Amino acid sequence: MSDHCQLLYTSFVAPDLERSDVLQIVRRARAKNGRLAISGILLFDGLCFCQYLEGPRNRLDAMLGTLRSDARHVEMVVKDYGPLPDARLFGNSPLAFALCTDPKSLDGIARADSGAALQAFHALLPTLTIDHGH
Repeated sequence: MSDHCQLLYTSFVAPDLERSDVLQIVRRARAKNGRLAISGILLFDGLCFCQYLEGPRNRLDAMLGTLRSDARHVEMVVKDYGPLPDARLFGNSPLAFALCTDPKSLDGIARADSGAALQAFHALLPTLTIDHGH
């Protein structure tokens, strides 16, 4: 598992992105992530994205480059990127998805530094209704 990493980032939705586009992003990402052995979750509150991904380092490195150049979101900030300390959280989900009804929840992750952001992310997960896409 030593070559497996976790990535946590936040960003804001691009001004011209429609809400319905987000569901299309999830559908396409599920297919792509499944092929790449990447798992994770995308959280969205209408303004802010928070995405957590886990998988092989080389594939996450490439994914990070793609994400940085994606015009569908702006102000991307990597909150954590490093070795996966335990088993995958979303091993059976190429991309789980959850809408956050409280905008303060993602704001807290976005404002936190690396370690605190990861803790806030983990604390938020049990409060969400998560669609694993199965």
